[in-house]
Amino acid sequence: MFIPFLAYLENQALWLVTACALLTAFWLMLVLWGLGRRQQHRLEQLDDALKLIATLKLECHLPTISRLGGIMGLMPTRMLQVVDRLLQKQWVHLQDDQLLLTNDGRQRAVHLLRAHRLIETQLVYDAGLPLDQVHRQADRQEHHITEEQLTELNEHLGFPAFDPHGDPIPSASTMLEPDQMWSLATWETNTPAKVTHVEDEPPAALRKLLRMNVTPGSILCITHRDEQELLFEVDGQAHTMPNTLALSVQVQPALVKPAESGLQVVQPLTDLQVGQTGHIVTLSRSCQGFGRRRLLDLGLTPGTLITAEYVNFGHSATAYKIRQTLIALRQEQARQILIQVIHSIDLDQLEVNSNHVT
Repeated sequence: MFIPFLAYLENQALWLVTACALLTAFWLMLVLWGLGRRQQHRLEQLDDALKLIATLKLECHLPTISRLGGIMGLMPTRMLQVVDRLLQKQWVHLQDDQLLLTNDGRQRAVHLLRAHRLIETQLVYDAGLPLDQVHRQADRQEHHITEEQLTELNEHLGFPAFDPHGDPIPSASTMLEPDQMWSLATWETNTPAKVTHVEDEPPAALRKLLRMNVTPGSILCITHRDEQELLFEVDGQAHTMPNTLALSVQVQPALVKPAESGLQVVQPLTDLQVGQTGHIVTLSRSCQGFGRRRLLDLGLTPGTLITAEYVNFGHSATAYKIRQTLIALRQEQARQILIQVIHSIDLDQLEVNSNHVT
């Protein structure tokens, strides 16, 4: 009886030692994972600070320590630790309270901005994700992509000039200055405007803009405003927008061209009524990557005549005649094509000219 009991105790002790060893190993793995994740978070925080400094400079704002801390949501002591690490890496140098990028810091900031905007472009035009869902995913992925991968992605997307929010995509070594733009909140009434940029944060505000079809490339016109809100039309529909939300939208004057009856605004293809003919002026700069290549492959090139033939039930798509061929385009595709409606002219002669241009 005694010997089997000792064997039993020995067996139990062996199991206990094995369990303790496994628990210790698991605990060590958790500790190492936590330390690695903490280190990764600190590196990503430095990247975020660099990208923010570059963005503020492009927007002609002073990148002060206090401003960066406020935008990043960091307490002053925590923000000073971030600045200390930036200084140690020689990515920035201090001039009074202002943070200025060094050559190495500028190169890293350009890489991050380029990565973020190319990833957003891929997520929208390749993966088909909604515009309000790509910013955070790009924020997570931008830290881990190499310059070689960016070059391949840029080539795959067709070398886009702008991301889906309307921001210019820098080259591998150059930070692009944004075009002059004006806030929709201060834009004059009864003056057509083209949306060039919409802010991607907060996401709830972006979703409101998307529901009103306010996206880069959209043509809109403010018909009335007061101290609290403005009334505008886009794609033939009237909407009301608070002035605070209008601050998230940047615009430029819409393209205009002399016509027999005054100035004719370049408008999206969705404005073309059944039976009307127009000629294509350009594709919206928000149309990039595979979507742009697809439209060009269909023959939707500048100068080409296009006629609206009929609309499907539900008005979700329209059939257009182009070069004696019928093609169907969804509303979101047609909105990317900017045209001028043709009135009282020799359509046969224009068709001949269009074919010569193409």
